Amino acid sequence: MEKYQVAVVKHREGCQVKDTVARAVELIGGIEKFVKPGQTVMLKPNYTGLLSPDTGAVTSLLALEGITLFLQEHGITDITIADGCGTVHIGTQKIMDEVGVTALAEKLGVKTLDLNTTPMVEVKHEGYREIESVKVSKAVLDADLVINVPVIKTHAMCGATAAMKNMKGCIAPAEKRRFHKIHLHQAIADLQLALPPYLTITDGLIAQEGLGPAEGTPVPLNIIMASENPVAMDGVILEIMQMSPDDVKHIKLAAEMGLGSIDLKDIDILGDGIDGIKRKFRPATTDIKEFDGVEIYECNACSGCIAALMITLGRLNAIGDLPHFKDIQVCVGTGKPANLKEYKNFFYIGKCAKAIYEKEHAKYPDQVHYIAGCAPAALEIEERIREVYNFDRSDPMFFTAGAQAVDGMRSKKEDQ
Repeated sequence: MEKYQVAVVKHREGCQVKDTVARAVELIGGIEKFVKPGQTVMLKPNYTGLLSPDTGAVTSLLALEGITLFLQEHGITDITIADGCGTVHIGTQKIMDEVGVTALAEKLGVKTLDLNTTPMVEVKHEGYREIESVKVSKAVLDADLVINVPVIKTHAMCGATAAMKNMKGCIAPAEKRRFHKIHLHQAIADLQLALPPYLTITDGLIAQEGLGPAEGTPVPLNIIMASENPVAMDGVILEIMQMSPDDVKHIKLAAEMGLGSIDLKDIDILGDGIDGIKRKFRPATTDIKEFDGVEIYECNACSGCIAALMITLGRLNAIGDLPHFKDIQVCVGTGKPANLKEYKNFFYIGKCAKAIYEKEHAKYPDQVHYIAGCAPAALEIEERIREVYNFDRSDPMFFTAGAQAVDGMRSKKEDQ
């Protein structure tokens, strides 16, 4: 069997990123293998929120610029930078404006697009295992070539996120939420069957470890990767991160579906290799932390629900809204807390808690609430709490502590 190819190229000091991109793409056959002059190209980066590229949480402007210049040098001029973030209360276009993507696009003469606002096409496939259909942006389906430009980072709900997970930004906002209410990992694997073949150029200049996808710690890797098979790409990235496929199930499931291989024996790692690059990434798990005024109960919960809850409470605390949620009680896990004295405003969180929620809600309909998901997104938990308390964000633009870096970028730009 012909092996899958994944190029790994170190970005060397003094070298332009477009030249590093060029070497990576040449190693897997050259850009002519994927697109011709006059055709349309969509760059699909990761812009999950108001976060500086220096955090490793979002695709770097250097990588976007390097890929765009590389394409333009090969006669590809009809280029659109497009994403559909999950933080819909801010909006993808606003995020691209704030972090500098829009200014970069104007400088390079290319377009930007919020995929969440585009017409959607319902796509069915007989190979799906979890979903029956999924609504994908028509703009993604219409492009002659989609170049996926993910970052390498740990993820509280998925273990890690890179090539396959990043393409979740191509589906409708309601679908993004739905994926968290079903078997998220299998839904992400299924999604690959709904998408046209795409090229992945991974931005490994700055990665992220710890409490990703937003609150983690930057990890300078200084690499650019390229592959036409996202499963093989993710398999090599897991090896770089020294993570087990058992902890990042969507990658393992996609391999089991025959969409590619994560076995390094089936993959040619081209270029500079990974021996001097791979390191143990700190996982996106967290311990239960105490917050003033919040009763937290944990009953054999998984790390995904714990991390989602900690991210939510941390954001509410950072924005200054947490004191407004008086008498809040939250529980992650499989059962009713044994030491609970009374229900006040109690939230059962996650799929495992649904059965106990239904039993308790029947007895205390005004005090007991439920947040579905496996695991639910932090934004989903926050929105449900706010709905029950009828309290909107005091700062609608707040996303996470990393947004402070964006504020610094904005201030510096205004001073100039």
